[in-house]
Amino acid sequence: MKTMKSTMARLFALCLTVAMVLSMATMGAFAAPITSTTQTGSITITGSANDVGAEVSLYKIINVNMVNANGSIQPKDPVYTWEEAVGKWVAMLYPQYAKVIEHKTETEEGTTTTYTYEVTKAFSEADAAMLGAFYHDLEGSGKLGTAAKTVKLESTSATISDVAMGQYLVTASKAGNTYNPAVATLYPQWGDHDAGAPDSEFTRETWYVEDATVVLKSKGGIDKNVEGEKGDNSDLGYAVGDTVTYRLDVAIPVYPEAGPNEVIHKTFKIGDTMSAGLDFDGVSTVKVYANTNADTYVDDDLLPATDIIYTVVKNGNGFDLIFDYDALQKALKDGDKEATYVHVVYTGTLNEGAFTVDELGNTAYVGVNTNPYDEDSYEKTTVDKKVYTYGINVTKVDAADPDSTLAGAEFTLKDADGEEIQFVKTGEGIYVKYGEKGFVEPVTPVTTLVVADDGTLQLWGVDVGEYTLTETKAPDGYQLPKDDAITKITMTDATGGDPDGADGVLDQGTSKVDGTMIVTDATTVNGKVISFKLGNTKPGFELPTTGGMGTVLFTAGGLVIMACGAALVLVTLKKKKAED
Repeated sequence: MKTMKSTMARLFALCLTVAMVLSMATMGAFAAPITSTTQTGSITITGSANDVGAEVSLYKIINVNMVNANGSIQPKDPVYTWEEAVGKWVAMLYPQYAKVIEHKTETEEGTTTTYTYEVTKAFSEADAAMLGAFYHDLEGSGKLGTAAKTVKLESTSATISDVAMGQYLVTASKAGNTYNPAVATLYPQWGDHDAGAPDSEFTRETWYVEDATVVLKSKGGIDKNVEGEKGDNSDLGYAVGDTVTYRLDVAIPVYPEAGPNEVIHKTFKIGDTMSAGLDFDGVSTVKVYANTNADTYVDDDLLPATDIIYTVVKNGNGFDLIFDYDALQKALKDGDKEATYVHVVYTGTLNEGAFTVDELGNTAYVGVNTNPYDEDSYEKTTVDKKVYTYGINVTKVDAADPDSTLAGAEFTLKDADGEEIQFVKTGEGIYVKYGEKGFVEPVTPVTTLVVADDGTLQLWGVDVGEYTLTETKAPDGYQLPKDDAITKITMTDATGGDPDGADGVLDQGTSKVDGTMIVTDATTVNGKVISFKLGNTKPGFELPTTGGMGTVLFTAGGLVIMACGAALVLVTLKKKKAED
């Protein structure tokens, strides 16, 4: 048995060891005096929103001896010992960190030999890099056994209580994320002590244990946004030919350095595949930024477009961005960047088929090795972002008989700024909004929109907003309405609870049409299309602004009443003259 002085020296040396990891950190919280041999503490796990759902496990790797030879509650020599399975592994691969102590016990059956694996001074004096490699190796050793405690993060923080004194390897797992192992320590400490409570008494020269906090640094995960002139996800409605700018925010995974005879798999890929209705604008549009911000970047954060750091390869209607992980880390170090995120910016364009697709989606991904010691641990985490386009359907009818359709009418459509919108004719009475990059084959845009023989006019690929539909030519045998034949169209998107705003469904309460020749109760809002009927009258017959057959009858009735009134006046005058 060593002296108390020797025990204290060993203890103080070991207590100087901070839980050293690359992506997680530990620090003290509240301290509690040690009052029993079964003293426990708590470990609080904190992370970001990206860590919610992660499973965190505590594996005990170092034991604390708190009962001296006389049974008193104070550290025994040796103060710290490795868990048996862990100790055997440490003694074999890291012999400088474990002193093997042999114990022989005589029994009737013979001599029984057991071993204790003492934690050495060399372990307490190891630097952060050495400890980082050690903990990574230990995580992949298969010697951790059963977790002492496991918790799933239901929010960004969780506290694990009733944790026995010792040191714990902390591991975290979540699909698509990579975490480095961390350590949390509940070691006895000697000295002046304040329990931390407002009314607690300050105690001098006592043994105490402090609770620990582990901060998760999420490595992996992906978020996708639409940015540009329309703002960050503020409006996800677009027209054919419009360019959509996407931004991916991706946490850079952190992989350990390879130890002796180790192979570390450091895969880091990002990509996107666009659906029908969207055309990827090419690898030249892909730009990569790196910084410490989760969702923003500036021009100075742009990484050099070089295949030394990354390669962009076109993959169908999308791309794969493949990093050389070591080259990326070197570039960040040489550029004095302590970057934890990359931001990938690129564009796509709505094409002529956009209106045939309910949701213009595309699926982005980040691919990493969730276990850097296992090549087969490569996993993809995906995220979708959708944009939408809309349609206007008009039916031309006889105002006196709304069931009778009329052919041959012509229209123009103007936007909220009064600019005529160009379309491409794709069929009889069917037009798709023209965009310079929205059509593969050469096309001739037009502004004159001709109604089909069945009286229908379909306008596709437009965005939400306010429009003015103007009738420029009436059907044969009919006349143009008054007020320059203007119909006001308002289209707004219903959010449907979508946190990003648009959901591709027009709002039935705010989407509407206003004009002199709209057939009453004939307007419908169905999904992404607003439909309505516009009437025409024959020459010599005018309708008031409300339109419809009921108005015709009302007008005719008024004329009859007026005629009857005039006749009554004449009869009254003749009768009065005769009496005179």
